Amino acid sequence: MMLTWGSSTLGDGLVLPLVLQVYLSYGVCLPSGQPIYSDNMTAATAIVLLLLPILTLANIEIDVTASDEAGQQNIIAIGTNEAIISDLEVQTFQLTDENLKNAVKNHFGVKPDDVFVKSPTPWGDLYVLNEWEQVSRILRPVESKVLSVDFKPFLVFSQSFNNTSTKPAVFKAHISQNVEDTVSSVWEKYCEISASKDIKYGFDIKAMGVSGNAAFSYNSKWGESVLKFERVTVGSQTGLDIYLNAGQSVIADLVATRGIMKIQVNYVASLTGTVAVNYADTFKGHHFWSVDVNRVLQAGGLNRTVWSTELIEFAFYVKSRVDLRDVDTNETLMTLSLNVF
Repeated sequence: MMLTWGSSTLGDGLVLPLVLQVYLSYGVCLPSGQPIYSDNMTAATAIVLLLLPILTLANIEIDVTASDEAGQQNIIAIGTNEAIISDLEVQTFQLTDENLKNAVKNHFGVKPDDVFVKSPTPWGDLYVLNEWEQVSRILRPVESKVLSVDFKPFLVFSQSFNNTSTKPAVFKAHISQNVEDTVSSVWEKYCEISASKDIKYGFDIKAMGVSGNAAFSYNSKWGESVLKFERVTVGSQTGLDIYLNAGQSVIADLVATRGIMKIQVNYVASLTGTVAVNYADTFKGHHFWSVDVNRVLQAGGLNRTVWSTELIEFAFYVKSRVDLRDVDTNETLMTLSLNVF
């Protein structure tokens, strides 16, 4: 059997009309389960017009916006991760040889001799010869939400200043401290998949007390627990002037406000493509058939989807301040708002 394709070049995401010219010497069927020629066309040429979608595959992206204002807190999860089904995923979806044969039997009424979900196959590779779509696993995020956001101020450090002279004095104080924004994630998985492509994560902090570009990103894989750190600084960039009377002592408390944002992303893995089938003694006059994998799963009573959940915790700083306290009275003398940078 020889196959030739005629096509025109179009952009990604369009439907490309293809003309398939088949010189027939063996019974072959399309993904719908219908033969591509009738029984009396064993030596004829058939012209079939197929509309095949050309898909642009994208990576999964998780974009998080954290803020001390509820209206700006957001998460967006988009994209897909698609690959030819792996041996691990064959087990995850229970696509064993016997399960597939029994499912095709339920679909057609006759048990086949051979079933395949991907290349290579015997007989010159049925997927290549007939342009059948191999079974692929598609992973995509289907729901993302912010579970909670909590803010708490905490003491970063304290520094004392003592004017032991008999005159008022000015102390130049460099009050700042390196701290870390952190991201951690854990997964709730019920089955394993082989998602080898990276998931792209981006985190952006929008707050009045944050100066500069407060954003960072990283790549990780499905099912991979993560702990990431991004160093930031709280306090004063240029230093503070502290005025003290003669004999006065104060304590400068650097206080930072930290937010904890908890996020949930739900993923679903599903299958697309066709199962290649062989009947040694022919079925309805043909040896080879192609059946949509989801029809096979349904006929076999097998799960068509696999779910997983990623729980992300993002800890970030939104502002800082300095409180000046009198050592003797513990009275707060001044509060000065500072930044995160």
